Amino acid sequence: MRIEPQALTGANLTINGIKCKGALVEADLPEHEFITKEVAASIGKKEMVLPTLKPQSLKVVVNAVDNAMFKLAFNPSLKRILIVLENNISDNDKNTSYKIVANGKIKKITPPKIAMEEEIKVEIELSCYAYTELINLTPAFLYDVDNEILMPDGITDIYAEIRSNI
Repeated sequence: MRIEPQALTGANLTINGIKCKGALVEADLPEHEFITKEVAASIGKKEMVLPTLKPQSLKVVVNAVDNAMFKLAFNPSLKRILIVLENNISDNDKNTSYKIVANGKIKKITPPKIAMEEEIKVEIELSCYAYTELINLTPAFLYDVDNEILMPDGITDIYAEIRSNI
């Protein structure tokens, strides 16, 4: 098996059903980093990797400013915001669907800098409570804090055994 180099050749952003077609500049996806604990060993210390992920955050940058974004962020009646990124990845032979679905709460909006003749860039950062990466619509990674599910390969829930013990 060989993994071919790929390039992102298209992306669309939807925020709570509002299509931001062509407005996505970039997205920083969550880093899947486990919590570690430093423990003493016989000849020194080591890090123990715990089966718990650090908080997940997704940041999108759009080249538009709109009242709808601020209404989503500061509306107390909204419990969750849904962000969907639909991407196309190409290599030499084929195109691959790469979809991100994030559910959470907007924790930060950074308004654009005021600079003449510069592209508007608004940053929206979401604290993710549920996050899924799909490759060709097949789950590749699934994280759901509320339902205590973590599937780092999209198939195996590493918390199933832990939940059965408690």
